[in-house]
Amino acid sequence: MSNPNLYIVGADLGDLDGEKRLDTLLNTLAPSVVILDKNRKYQKALPKSPEEEQIIHAIIDDSSLSLNPEQKATLIEYWFKAGNVAGYELRVSTAYVARTPDSKLEYLDLPVFAGVKKGYVGSVKDKIKQLEKPDLARRVIENLDGGIDAYVQFARGLIQQLYIAFEGKEIARVYAPNSFTKLKGRISPEHRQELKKMDYFTKNPKIIRRIKDLCAGERKVVVVVGLEHFHGLRINIEDLNPTITTLREWASDSVRLS
Repeated sequence: MSNPNLYIVGADLGDLDGEKRLDTLLNTLAPSVVILDKNRKYQKALPKSPEEEQIIHAIIDDSSLSLNPEQKATLIEYWFKAGNVAGYELRVSTAYVARTPDSKLEYLDLPVFAGVKKGYVGSVKDKIKQLEKPDLARRVIENLDGGIDAYVQFARGLIQQLYIAFEGKEIARVYAPNSFTKLKGRISPEHRQELKKMDYFTKNPKIIRRIKDLCAGERKVVVVVGLEHFHGLRINIEDLNPTITTLREWASDSVRLS
């Protein structure tokens, strides 16, 4: 049976519904300690420049998406909505601790990886690359034609698919011992940074010891981690038999208790 006092929660940090889902989870589980995989020195949203909309227009124009003005406007409107979501895990956890006596917020202080250092415009470039994939590009354009509400629903569907993928056995196998060493020689340089993030816990036993120290005693602990760290952490604290979940399972209208 899984440990009911230790939860590992996988979160898509761009989840449009993440704020409500995490708030539901914390209110339901009522932990004494909430642990985030954030670096406490980097708690702000990605930096934005006054010219960002013009820059984003130029990035889209340079892509292979071939959007008309209405489609482009819808995509940019969506990105501004999604940008407002950034940092929800910190906002929700901070608010929970503020209203909950004898609770505290802790950080794993993971390094700030290159993807964060690129800033807001850099993150948009990365998103465009993903959207340029032929099958996805076709679906993106179809849903942009439906306006902002249709595209938001489409984006929610993509987020759900991402959660389901990370909950599955195929991705879990990628995180099995020695998988990283085998994969490094077979993947492109652009994906090695992602492997570095996935493999971080395996190579940093001090963080694992810190989590185990925070879990000592009878208090309930919730560790909220980005999906790229989800299985890496799970594998490294298997001896604590944590309860594993993702925010997908914590929609306010379908709460489950383990």
